[in-house]
Amino acid sequence: MKNIAKLLLLLALLVCGARQAQAQTYAKLNGLYALVGVINPAFEFTLSPKSTFQTELVISPWKEVGSNGKHMLFGIFMNEYRRYFRQHNDGWYLAGNVGMMAFDMSKPEFRSGKLRLEDRYCKGYGMMFGLAFGYEYKFK
Repeated sequence: MKNIAKLLLLLALLVCGARQAQAQTYAKLNGLYALVGVINPAFEFTLSPKSTFQTELVISPWKEVGSNGKHMLFGIFMNEYRRYFRQHNDGWYLAGNVGMMAFDMSKPEFRSGKLRLEDRYCKGYGMMFGLAFGYEYKFK
């Protein structure tokens, strides 16, 4: 898992370095993830006046959660192309994304209205494909 996380981070840095010549590159962090210790850097590169490309990495650095040693290790590498209707990073956009992940996590269980992590866990890899739409607003 460590090797995969290192590889994903290296790929993100290479993409970032290859695009340094672009006029606008936005570096982003997810504040809610940071509060719980999940690493989530993202970089959005301007491709044209109405489109951008974003690459994002999400890593949970915990091998286990809690005193009972529940597994909670995962990594996600995601790429997204965004087409804005006005101009890049302003207003509504439509996006297509693709990503890959690796995980070693305890299975959740809902019992009596409470979420609990079982003693069973799963390991694996996955691919993600999707469409998204959203709205971006610039704060001063």
